[in-house]
Amino acid sequence: MTVMQPVADMVGVNSSEAAAADLELFTLKRLFREFFRNFNIGNVFIYRDAILRQWNSGQCCVHVDLLHVKEFNVSLFNALQMNPADTLQQFERAAIDALKTLLTAEQVAQIESEKPEFQVMLKSSQSGQSIRSLLAEHVNRLVKVPGIVISCSRVRSKVTKVAIKCSECGYEKVIDCKSAMGGFLLPRSCDSLAGGQDGKKCPPGSYVVNPNKSDYIDQQTLKLQEAPEVVPTGEMPRSIMMSVDRYLVDY
Repeated sequence: MTVMQPVADMVGVNSSEAAAADLELFTLKRLFREFFRNFNIGNVFIYRDAILRQWNSGQCCVHVDLLHVKEFNVSLFNALQMNPADTLQQFERAAIDALKTLLTAEQVAQIESEKPEFQVMLKSSQSGQSIRSLLAEHVNRLVKVPGIVISCSRVRSKVTKVAIKCSECGYEKVIDCKSAMGGFLLPRSCDSLAGGQDGKKCPPGSYVVNPNKSDYIDQQTLKLQEAPEVVPTGEMPRSIMMSVDRYLVDY
């Protein structure tokens, strides 16, 4: 699982640094695509067969062993460990790119029109990190945490892309909402340069949500507690809240 914590926005990042970051993400995506296409054990191309089999069965998800990623490219493994939020997103996009190379032109056209998202579910044989030993250094890092799920919420819909429209001029835009636990804020002012019907600037708070054009996923909240055998004598067991979505819901 990934332990996430909000951090302050970086200030003073110039355009060259942003371009370098985009280039790095593009490189990660390309390498992950090659991982899906070319990783093999003997004559078996494990993940090439897996994504094709899952697509044919109507399920856009695939389990990936972190050890296989490390064997293929250590840099990809380190990127997943150190920056899982952004790296995993590129991993999932690469799965779609790799899938397109295995399908017919008609099937590729279907993917282009439907724009499905492939979920990559990581598994690992590395040793786990106990809940009470999680520190600031683990924030925004990929860690394996053993424990017992003691409660879970009902499955609910979580918006991932919010379509909004200005009620004054009709200007539309889409807001990404990728945070598992957080929500989104409607912009206070309209971004349209044309303005309202009389040419004046749109008033503050003119945006409204268009739920029919927004994207949603299934989401569930779990409470993970330490196993009884690892709790020190005389202390209460500690717990953390987790969020799972898509194919991990009711898994």
